[in-house]
Amino acid sequence: MQVRPCRSGCRRELAACHAVGWPAVERRFDSTDGTRRYLLALADGKTVEAVWMPEEERQTVCISTQVGCPWTASSA
Repeated sequence: MQVRPCRSGCRRELAACHAVGWPAVERRFDSTDGTRRYLLALADGKTVEAVWMPEEERQTVCISTQVGCPWTASSA
């Protein structure tokens, strides 16, 4: 699967209505199996989670788009 960029007109429309940028890594937790969990801070101060799962033949990234679920030590 290849990710294709959206056309320039679409990018301008999105940028006019939404902030476009990279989130800041607020916290990072490394697991013994190589998995990395990230708590990402958005521009508005809210947070989402992302998980990177290394595997032998591929790398998997899961990014949550749901804001509001609290990050706790038990979820690390």
